[in-house]
Amino acid sequence: MGVIFMKLLSCFLGLTVYAWFAGCDPFLTGQIKKHEQLVPQFLNSLSTMFPGICGIFIIAIFSATVGCIASHINSVSGVLFEEFIRPWMPESTNELACCKIMKVLCVVVGIYSVGVVWFAKELDRLQHVASGVTGVTAGTLLGLFTLGIVFPRANCSGALSGSLLSLMLCGWLLIGAENALATGALTFQGKPLAISGCGRTNFTELMVNVTRNVQTTETITKKLSTKPLQSLFRISFTYCPFAGAIAVLLIGIPMSYLTGKSRSESMNPDVFCPLTQSFFHRLQMRSLSASYEARAPDSIEVYTALDEALKHLKEVMDR
Repeated sequence: MGVIFMKLLSCFLGLTVYAWFAGCDPFLTGQIKKHEQLVPQFLNSLSTMFPGICGIFIIAIFSATVGCIASHINSVSGVLFEEFIRPWMPESTNELACCKIMKVLCVVVGIYSVGVVWFAKELDRLQHVASGVTGVTAGTLLGLFTLGIVFPRANCSGALSGSLLSLMLCGWLLIGAENALATGALTFQGKPLAISGCGRTNFTELMVNVTRNVQTTETITKKLSTKPLQSLFRISFTYCPFAGAIAVLLIGIPMSYLTGKSRSESMNPDVFCPLTQSFFHRLQMRSLSASYEARAPDSIEVYTALDEALKHLKEVMDR
């Protein structure tokens, strides 16, 4: 729920920024050098009407970032200490020494995180790559989870084949899209931008910047290739987890049916979803009724049942 709320806020922020700069785009006018600077420029424009809003924004970003980074650093340091250092330490080690080692690990992990952030600022498509790499594994895990809790005939062969195909498919889409973007064979067309509402101040400098940006856009457009798979690589990286999950199901279900047999009597219905549990209950009831109908009644059992009924009737009459 929190992720959905943050996505909605990001969408509303993008719509607001686009509406604010609809008549005078700061990138075409040369006020900013990258599109990632639109939000700071938007806050700088709002500061004239709402003094102090830039400070509130910086404090909010700093507080949220410090809180997340601190929890991640502590978690990673704890895992490294428990998994790789504590097994090699003698049992007589006191808690003070463990605390000092944990502090050193936190400093090392913090320095590594700062270095990664410093290096990542030079990358243009960091969100695209990070979301794509996460989607490669997230889609496969979602497909495996769905395959296990919904389909009772899923087995190891189906899960393994579906997972391998999903990883190969998502990895191929990610690597192909990144290669096409790096070579200029694939570009994403942006929204139309305008400078009609910028006024007449610094008109010469404004036209120079606009001409330079238009020439850059035309150069990139001329590099567009006509490869058959270019449209496939245009799929948004947000659909990568969905494609991975569907690939696991499309391969895992047929492979499970081809390589295994149904063993519903040895399965625990509680590990499946409610829909599959109801199917299990109906299947068990049908098997019980079929077994009763297929087996002929034994005379000894009939006489035993009649004897028990007569005894019960006699006890009721005596009472």
